[in-house]
Amino acid sequence: CLGVQNVSLGLCDIIVVGDIAGASCSGKARREPKVGGGLQTADRYWSFQLTKKADSWRIQEVLVR
Repeated sequence: CLGVQNVSLGLCDIIVVGDIAGASCSGKARREPKVGGGLQTADRYWSFQLTKKADSWRIQEVLVR
């Protein structure tokens, strides 16, 4: 096990055009390595690309900065 990691998303901007969607979210990533250090927290920005198949949405790509 590499340790514990938590992600919290804040507000997201979502755009939907037919069966394609995009979401841009800000938030925080928290990580506590099993070895070598304490809790590490960083602000992050996520960008999701989604497609709709039947009645469900699937994440196609995620970019994190």
